[in-house]
Amino acid sequence: MAPTVYQSAGHNFTGHITKGSKWLRRVMVEVATAVSKARGSRLRLFFLRVKARRGYKVAIVALARKILGIIWHLLVTGEEYVEEGFVKVKGARLRFEGLSAMSVEEMISVLESAGYVVRS
Repeated sequence: MAPTVYQSAGHNFTGHITKGSKWLRRVMVEVATAVSKARGSRLRLFFLRVKARRGYKVAIVALARKILGIIWHLLVTGEEYVEEGFVKVKGARLRFEGLSAMSVEEMISVLESAGYVVRS
């Protein structure tokens, strides 16, 4: 997903993104589109900066490339991605092992802990 950039006679030329896996490019553009809508994210701020200067499509591809670079770094170093400024709240996401593994009472308690009113 590297953009084509070359120089000739003192002029800078930019072109399309390089060829590669078309499936990877499509998936990364979808991921970038989703990330660009996440409020308060540093990646969204990057997207908005590029979008203001270069336009929507260029900004999406730039964000996709940035995310791909982050993924590569995380895979190589084995680190975990933690964005500064965000606090992970315990219990914010409920993990279900499967509906068959939970009784009706457990399901009701999960719904009530999430703020729903359950009536029989």
